[in-house]
Amino acid sequence: MVREKIIAALQKVLVTEGKYELAAILRELLDYLAAELDFDFTNDQDVLTHFGKALNARASAQGLRYPFRTKKYLLATLKALENPQVKEVLYLGTGPFAPFFVFPILLGYTQARFTLVEVNPYSVAVMRKLIDRLELSPYVTAILQQDAAVWQVDRHYDLVTSEINDVGMKREDSFAVFQNIYRQLPAAHYIPKDIFLYLKTEAAFEDKAAPGDYYDSLTDGFARGYLRTDCPYPATDRPLLQTRVLVDEEIVLEPDESVITKSVYFYSL
Repeated sequence: MVREKIIAALQKVLVTEGKYELAAILRELLDYLAAELDFDFTNDQDVLTHFGKALNARASAQGLRYPFRTKKYLLATLKALENPQVKEVLYLGTGPFAPFFVFPILLGYTQARFTLVEVNPYSVAVMRKLIDRLELSPYVTAILQQDAAVWQVDRHYDLVTSEINDVGMKREDSFAVFQNIYRQLPAAHYIPKDIFLYLKTEAAFEDKAAPGDYYDSLTDGFARGYLRTDCPYPATDRPLLQTRVLVDEEIVLEPDESVITKSVYFYSL
């Protein structure tokens, strides 16, 4: 019954385009999963990591509600798994529901095996419960409670997917995570492929046609070893930082399509 309920919701997600319609489907799915797994929404303690912190279990779970983000990451994952050469998948920062493992498997994309990495112990416990409930363990290589910013990769992976990104990659240690894994798996296919930061002055932001100035990207940061923290605008110009996520070569999470890409004042971060 649980399996069928999730699959029915996912089939609706795949054919639904409207933001509010998608959000309603995903909110109902989140509530259903939380109820079935006795998920504790009061679990709001962030986990300290080697280079910062990881989102708490509640915040990670609620990420499922972001309509365009969830659908676009799901579509990119399904597309990647259509490649028969993708056999081993590394999924970083799964949160409690590991949607980009659970959802593709339930939709029939079962040729690959997943290594699931999550630092939050409560999220790991909930994820194990969900995997047992849905009988998905045959598709799991390993479940690891690890800080991915320092974890040493244990095998070759064809695909690396991650939910570890936030506004400008400022609130978590996501840059350190990606840098650590990319250094060890430079030839893997990544979801997201890149994360671009753009800046606009407040005045330019009010002009919808005004382009943003290119500021930095995840892969450019790898080349220099860090993300830029300077800013070409003085504070008096109140520059707005926008995040554009290149989920794959064709799927883009645009600024303001999700909480993780919303515009924020750069100097308020």
